[in-house]
Amino acid sequence: MKIAFIDHYDSFSYNLIDWIRKTSLPIELELLPFDDERAFKKLYQNPLPILISPGPNSPREAVSTVALVECFLGKVPILGVCLGHQILGEVLGYKIQKSPEPLHGGTKEILIQDGSGLLAGMKSPSFVAAYHSLTLVPENPCLGSRVTAICPHGEIMAIEYAAPYEWPALGVQFHPESFLSDCMDVMRNNWLESIVKWNSLKSQSNPRVSSPDDIGSSIGYLT
Repeated sequence: MKIAFIDHYDSFSYNLIDWIRKTSLPIELELLPFDDERAFKKLYQNPLPILISPGPNSPREAVSTVALVECFLGKVPILGVCLGHQILGEVLGYKIQKSPEPLHGGTKEILIQDGSGLLAGMKSPSFVAAYHSLTLVPENPCLGSRVTAICPHGEIMAIEYAAPYEWPALGVQFHPESFLSDCMDVMRNNWLESIVKWNSLKSQSNPRVSSPDDIGSSIGYLT
C-alpha cells in the first residue's frame, strides 16, 4: 500500500513517517522532496494517496505542493500536518495569518466540532502537540470543506474536505506523531481506512478509477 510523503525538510518528518507506519498494514512510503520536479512529475503520472509533512515558512514557499493539492484534491486521500494543514487550507479558501497563541513546543487543548469524518472516535476535548506561529482563518471556504477541531478560544486546529463522490482530505495544525498528542492512533486508522478503500477501487477492472482527471467522479466518499 503506497503513500506519497511530501517532505518539506522538517525536523519532524521522520517522526511523522514512524507514526504512519505504526500499523499492521503493509505501508510503503515514497519520499518526495517538495522541490524535486522529477519526482513530482512521476506522481502526477501515477497518483498516490498523499501525506504532507510539516515544514518551515508558509505555503508561499511551497508552491509546488500547493499546486499538487489543487490537482489531486478529492481524487486521492490527503493528510496535511502543520504546514501541510496550511497548504490544504489555502487550497480550500482559508486565509493564513499569525496565530493569536503561537506555540513552539507544548500542548494545546482541542475541541472536536465534527466527529463524523476522519476525526471520528476521537475524544473531545483532547490535548495535542503544537509547534506553529501561523493559523487559518475562514475567508472564502469552498463547498465541501469544514472546520472539525478548534482550540477553546476558537483557533482552527483541524479542517476536512469531504465532498460527495470524492476522497477526503484532512489538515491538522497539531503534530499527531508526538507522544504529547491524544488519540492519534484513531485518526491515523481512519485515514488509512480511506487509503485501503482507494487501493481496492484502483485495483478493480475500471481503468478510469486511478486517472487524475476522473477518479473523483468515479467513486463515492467512503469512511
